[in-house]
Amino acid sequence: MKGASVLETKKNAGRMARLGVLAALLIAAGILVWQNPLSAVPRPTQPEAAVSPAPTVSGRNAREASYEKDMAALQALTENEQLQQAVRDQAAEQLNRMVQNHQTELAIEEALQKAGFAPVLVVMQNDSLTVNAGARELNSVDSMTILSLCVAHSEIPSENIRIMTGPAS
Repeated sequence: MKGASVLETKKNAGRMARLGVLAALLIAAGILVWQNPLSAVPRPTQPEAAVSPAPTVSGRNAREASYEKDMAALQALTENEQLQQAVRDQAAEQLNRMVQNHQTELAIEEALQKAGFAPVLVVMQNDSLTVNAGARELNSVDSMTILSLCVAHSEIPSENIRIMTGPAS
């Protein structure tokens, strides 16, 4: 029975490690897209009315589904009495961090929407923040407003905040 719980703990640790690697890869891809020199090519401008308010829906749904799945896995670890207390404590810490990050994401999204940046999607992970400001083009004032609101609503330093535009699907 003890061998089975050790095996299960290793499986869960492996899953968490894979999720961490996946998150790092997604962040790296976002940074590459953000730094892509092709994004400097002028795009035809669209009137504000043509910008659809829906592009972040699938991105938000994916984030929420992932959040719920991760929450359930961590909650199961914290309640599993067959695991060592240190493992359960570590899962509880990670669960607490995840809830705090999620609340911060939602608070920043709400502040940005009130400031006129809709649709918007915020993802916070590993002491960094990625903001997708939807399909509209941003000028320097817009970027500074977004950056200011992100810094005001989180403990993330400005150098760890990335602002992107384009559909977040």
